[in-house]
Amino acid sequence: MATLNHLGSGIYERNDHASLLGMHLGHRMTVVVLSEESGGGLWIHSPVKWTQDLWDELEALAPEGAPKHLVIPSRTHDLHLKAWMERIPSETTYAPDALQKAHKDWPIGNTLTEDFQGPWHTEIEHTLLDGAPRISEVVFYHKPSKTLVLVDSIFNLSGEGTLLGKLFLKLDRCYQGISMSLMFRMMTKDKAAMGKSLERVLKWDFERVVLGHGKTIEGPDLAELRSLLANP
Repeated sequence: MATLNHLGSGIYERNDHASLLGMHLGHRMTVVVLSEESGGGLWIHSPVKWTQDLWDELEALAPEGAPKHLVIPSRTHDLHLKAWMERIPSETTYAPDALQKAHKDWPIGNTLTEDFQGPWHTEIEHTLLDGAPRISEVVFYHKPSKTLVLVDSIFNLSGEGTLLGKLFLKLDRCYQGISMSLMFRMMTKDKAAMGKSLERVLKWDFERVVLGHGKTIEGPDLAELRSLLANP
């Protein structure tokens, strides 16, 4: 049974259930089938829990032996990775420096810096969200599908969870709709640096925003998102 949702232009997503303290946050994984120009293979971003069925589904998307690039997009997205690292070599594993410092024993061969160029750079661009070092989110833009990929900087939740979880979401100011959580704001220590990073994000011509937590943003809702990024 297929579990990956094809968004078009070679980009797929899978949204799994994930809860924290009763807050139903979800966890979205994004996959891109890379072009021959990028060396082929798969770009696997913030993976959900590994299963054999999911692995088989990924294997069917690319030719046998094609590379798999494991992309860990922030310091805080460090769950479910051990099984993936056992199957994807360190040479094609990528993460920001903050995550590597937190997990020094993990086999990560590439550091995601602002100037880093992965083999996919002609079709997937990236920038770092500076100013929040304990999160160290890396934002990606898939040019063929005009899709922006975020993880923790923006939520778009539907207010689901236990009574306690809903209270936590309200206190974190991300209960429902497009939001930047209070926690993210509090962990942003250099607001000027964050503002400049978001200016770089807004220069991309995105028409869809895939989030680590919450509903994908498209259509008229993009105006609300752009306004929030311009005035965080």
